[in-house]
Amino acid sequence: MRWIGKYHTVSLESLISEFESDPEMDLAMQNARRDLVDSLYGREPETLTVLRLMVGLSQARLAEMIGTSQPHIARIEGGRTDPGTEMIAKLARALAVNEQRAFAAIRQQRIGREKIR
Repeated sequence: MRWIGKYHTVSLESLISEFESDPEMDLAMQNARRDLVDSLYGREPETLTVLRLMVGLSQARLAEMIGTSQPHIARIEGGRTDPGTEMIAKLARALAVNEQRAFAAIRQQRIGREKIR
């Protein structure tokens, strides 16, 4: 915990990690992520972000499951990194989807980024 002026502060990453260590809170967070899919992405094409949220995972938890870093997952989801075939296979296994669906979701993520430019 850090002090800024008279206030205690913690990083968001630390707070989420603390919540995820409590089984009841972890389940609530997983359910909240699933709810986000409908609210934020219900009419959008299926992307890696959508697949991840559908199973209730944070970027950090997904990264941990496949042996990479959260920033790497963020770059893939942001369409800034091409993950390669081995990483797509790992992502597919972690998200319980087939590799073709994972590839299509990643491709859709990159297409979305290209439209923003």
